[in-house]
Amino acid sequence: MEITVLMATYQGEPYIRQQLDSILAQTVPVGLMISDDGSEDGTRKILEEYRQRYPDRIRLRHRREPGRGGEQKQTRPGRHAPVSPPAADNFFWLLSLAAREECPYVLLSDQDDVWFPHKAETLLARMHKLEARLGQDHPVLVHSDMEVVGDKALAKAGAYPARNRIPAQAGESSRQADSGLAQISPSFFAYARCNPRRTGLAQVLVENPVTGGALMMNRALLGLVWERPGICCMHDWWIALAAACFGTISCVDRPLYQYRQHGHNLVGATATGSAADLAGRLGRRKQVEENYYRMMAQAREFESRFCHRLDGKQKAVLRAFLALPGQTPFQRLAGIAGNHFYKSSPLQTLAMCVTIPSARKPFMNQKTNPPASGTPGKLDCVILNYNDAATTEALVCRLRDYRILDRIVVVDNCSTDNSLEQLRPLEDRKVKVIQAERNGGYGYGNNLGVRYAAEHNQATHVLIANPDISVSESCLARLLRVFGQDSQVAVVTARLRDKQYGTLRNGWRLRGFAGELLAMGPISRRLFRRFLDYPDTWFQTRKAMYVEAVHGSMLMVDAAGFLDAGGYDEHMFLYQEEAVLGQRMKALGLRSVLCLDCCYGHAHSASISRTFTGQMERQRLREESVLYYMKHYLHIRPWQEAFAKLWFWGIRMEIWGAMRVGDWLKMAGAVTKKQL
Repeated sequence: MEITVLMATYQGEPYIRQQLDSILAQTVPVGLMISDDGSEDGTRKILEEYRQRYPDRIRLRHRREPGRGGEQKQTRPGRHAPVSPPAADNFFWLLSLAAREECPYVLLSDQDDVWFPHKAETLLARMHKLEARLGQDHPVLVHSDMEVVGDKALAKAGAYPARNRIPAQAGESSRQADSGLAQISPSFFAYARCNPRRTGLAQVLVENPVTGGALMMNRALLGLVWERPGICCMHDWWIALAAACFGTISCVDRPLYQYRQHGHNLVGATATGSAADLAGRLGRRKQVEENYYRMMAQAREFESRFCHRLDGKQKAVLRAFLALPGQTPFQRLAGIAGNHFYKSSPLQTLAMCVTIPSARKPFMNQKTNPPASGTPGKLDCVILNYNDAATTEALVCRLRDYRILDRIVVVDNCSTDNSLEQLRPLEDRKVKVIQAERNGGYGYGNNLGVRYAAEHNQATHVLIANPDISVSESCLARLLRVFGQDSQVAVVTARLRDKQYGTLRNGWRLRGFAGELLAMGPISRRLFRRFLDYPDTWFQTRKAMYVEAVHGSMLMVDAAGFLDAGGYDEHMFLYQEEAVLGQRMKALGLRSVLCLDCCYGHAHSASISRTFTGQMERQRLREESVLYYMKHYLHIRPWQEAFAKLWFWGIRMEIWGAMRVGDWLKMAGAVTKKQL
């Protein structure tokens, strides 16, 4: 069929029959693809009943088994919200299936609304009109207004805001009113004071003009948004951002369905923009701050995901938006006005100047040590394996008896040998082995493991460990206690003891353009070490210290904070991931701590060497990662990029010369030994 409706369900038994009937009664034929997110009520029974009645129109593609998900995970008080709502994950699952099947047009459907019979036909007509003018390869999003409805008794009792409420339409049946379809407002746009024509990138960054249940997208837009982002506020907001940046958003300015409010909506319709609404927001300041944290993280994720498609103006808008937390209220006001970060309500726009939480300043100058007491959480361990099953198995065997670890998640990063077969026998109640869909590198594999630990085991903290490390249980307990001291701590690690290089100071400052270049060169790194790292005295007088970046071989993260920040940048295969994580944590005002009174061992396994056999090959990969970091996190200019490439050429010559000298010394030693 030309139109595919994607419906995400969870515990929808009271309302889902009405919605299914309204979709199947559309004036144009539509197909339904439905994913249930682990309902334990009668939702699945109803879905199966409808599938049997309409086998040619309904397909069930459930994301989870009953009882294994759906509800919003809870986080430790004071932490930010989880990475994304379960409903968004469910919709992205459906979008990925629709993209695989190359569906021409996709509609999204909530489980508790009721569509008017002509909804799909009206949106399709507008879509065809726009595609005729713009072309079918142009991403297009079409959406509509909606009628806000709810339970009649609750409406009369004042459970919903009274503004814009009008009496039930003449001829409305008592059954309809009593079933939760009493009219609260004839227009969602009027009710929520939402202007659907505010579709510029700057405006969509601060306010979502599109409701998921009201939108239709074409195949071109679906191809941009089907992949689940590392973090987003909601699936419809992410889709609207992509359409605002790369396509066209068009609104049918009349209601095409009934948007039901029943007290259990994940988002719901709210009467926003009034003085009373702003007073209510001040009363729930922490929730408002968490929403802004998520908005900033979503913007950073969007910039990272689509960096190769953004033009210069779009990049400037995103950078200006991401700079707001680090500014004073007056600076924010100037930034908001200069970049048109306007909300529909002028009062809300002004309120942004003071309600956006400030990013904390760098922590390297703090003189106090973090206290060593706090409240531990639920700790999982993630171990990333690639063609190194023996080393991974040895670490699992050492860690599985640690009582402090709740579960160990081994992520096989699509190994090319028989690693997966060797690791599967390790599985038991405590150990879980999962396989990545592709070898996406260090960041991709570890992000996958942390998400799995947070979503499937509700882990509050996660130990990210290379297979080649060794660490004591007492050290892990020490690291975990640090989180209880400061709610803004998101990363903790111990001092690194390397067999080859000795005890290292594995915490450092985030460097600028010049610092990154100097840190790359073997000679320059040694000559300018005192300017690139913290002073020696910092490591001699403290038990713990705040740092801006830590070594990636072993670190413990607050799961919610790590995922809020977007985790590692999955566009980088290897190297420089520590600096990226440091930048993302810093942007959200989150802290990293290096504990100097405990340490872990690092033995250097053969994983990287098996993938990149030559030193020059590894150097080129390092250069690619550093250049990507400079372009997307330091925002270097073209002349700086050209200078960096020239500097990298000089480093290659330096490495080549060192290799030749090493070969000559080996030959000279062999000749001398033979003569002797």
